[in-house]
Amino acid sequence: MLLADPGPSAATAMTSTAASASPLERAVDGSVGRLLGVPGDPTALVPDGLPSLVGALWPVALGGVVVLLALLALLRGAPVARAVRAAWAVAALGLALAAAAVAVPVGLDDGVLVHGSAGPGVSWAWLGLLTAAVLGADRLQARIARVSFGWRQPVVALLAAVALAVAVLQLGGWAWAARTGQLALGTVDRPLVQAVARQSQGAPDSARVLALQVQADGAVQWQLLRGDGPLLVDVAAAVQARELTGALRAPDVAAVDDATAQVDALVARLTALAGGDVAADLGALAVADVLLPPLDDRTAPDGPDARARAELESRLDATPGLQRVTDNEAGTLWRVAAPADGPPRS
Repeated sequence: MLLADPGPSAATAMTSTAASASPLERAVDGSVGRLLGVPGDPTALVPDGLPSLVGALWPVALGGVVVLLALLALLRGAPVARAVRAAWAVAALGLALAAAAVAVPVGLDDGVLVHGSAGPGVSWAWLGLLTAAVLGADRLQARIARVSFGWRQPVVALLAAVALAVAVLQLGGWAWAARTGQLALGTVDRPLVQAVARQSQGAPDSARVLALQVQADGAVQWQLLRGDGPLLVDVAAAVQARELTGALRAPDVAAVDDATAQVDALVARLTALAGGDVAADLGALAVADVLLPPLDDRTAPDGPDARARAELESRLDATPGLQRVTDNEAGTLWRVAAPADGPPRS
């Protein structure tokens, strides 16, 4: 659990798993990539439109400059030699931590085994490398000025120019990718659950919302929401780790518990339009509303995802025990018909 990300477990498709991956891409995916500051899939760091060779070198360019400066710092003598070596020891410790993290399974993501995050270890390693590089460059101008003009001055000037250019280009590329929406990380500035459903989530009912997400192939994923979207206590690493049992390096997937199996069966009934009135079964799970979230803004309105959502929406409209309440930017919401003994409660 300590080696996992704080949020939900997510599997990343590394380029080294592809048969067409080049030797450089396979190296970037492993320990060399972690040394150069790439903790995961490097393709997310490459802006669109770059040539193939530039795109392959882009994720490791800044890390390569830092590692080169840290290596040159090892040539320094007293009084910083010990500090430089200590910084390299810190970097080695960080790389060892990153290697240990990626070797430990921490959860599942749609049936795919998820390993620990190399991010903290890579950050620790870069702390050591940056420290070594800074110590190596300390009073560099004064030391160069003490020797006669020769090859040292042009080499130092070239290294400084390359380091500055790489830093500016990479930071500018990341800023441009974020501005144009190329990065996977984004923010949502709208409610995930409608206000009428959030009223049911509060006291005294403390009901839950069953959110359904349909894929293009017809597969349906579900979540039971107790607030305006998933809560960290529902998807944290501690929760995801419960899905694994057995040996640390070769875990087994834990059997589905009775509560999850009950929801799976009920969702199957909803999506297949079978089984008659579902109000009583949803009420037994303290579900007061069923939510079908909207499509992503980048989804084609006539694509397979849109058609699958429209089909599921029509099935939910025809399901006995569900009454459509609203359809807005947060999605389409159905209210569960109250059973004879009152509204569903937790």
